[in-house]
Parts: sequence; structure tokens; C-alpha cells
Amino acid sequence: MVGRFLTRYYILILLSLLCLTACNSPDSGVLQSNQDSTLKLLYWQAPTILNPHLSNGYKDSEASRITLEPLTSYDKNGEMVLFLAAEVPTVENGGIAADGKSVTWKLKRNVKWS
Repeated sequence: MVGRFLTRYYILILLSLLCLTACNSPDSGVLQSNQDSTLKLLYWQAPTILNPHLSNGYKDSEASRITLEPLTSYDKNGEMVLFLAAEVPTVENGGIAADGKSVTWKLKRNVKWS
């Protein structure tokens, strides 16, 4: 008897929730904002350093990417994406020395150092 009552109770709650979600007004497709155009980033822990070469975690390297672009990075599929580099150094293109002791990166045109 109690099981039948609980089943009906849960069905009633589900139907009520379905009706409430159906009453939602349609979106116009355009988002309006009265705020200024300031980018705000929220991290659960503050970055400790903005130098990506001295960072010890994801939060530090991500925070430094706002001001420092890497030579290359990876996209969501794990494919390498060129940022400042014109090509990835390999032994074939002469970017990596035959002895493996030096690497030469070729940069894109108009890359400026600051």
C-alpha cells in the first residue's frame, strides 16, 4: 500500500516539474548586458606566479596565458596549434640539430618582443 502511494507521489512530482519547465518563456536569442566589457576570471585558488616557466600548476600557467602567448599549444582534440611559431622544429626541417643539442624555432612574421 505504501509502495503504491510513493509511486503515485513521485509521478505527481515529475509531472508537476514537467509542467513548470514548460511554462518557461522562450529566449529571444540575443543576450543583453548592462555591464561593462571587463573580462573577469574566477579561480578556486589564486595564482601564485604569472611566469609560466616557474609555475607549479594549471592555475598559474592558465593565468599567465592572458599576457604571454606560447609558441605552440594543444586544442581540445590534442592537436598541436601554432601561436607564435611558424612551424614546429624537427630534424627534417632543420629546427632540431642532428646531435639533438639545439633547437631553433622559426617565428611567424611581425612577432614583436616586449
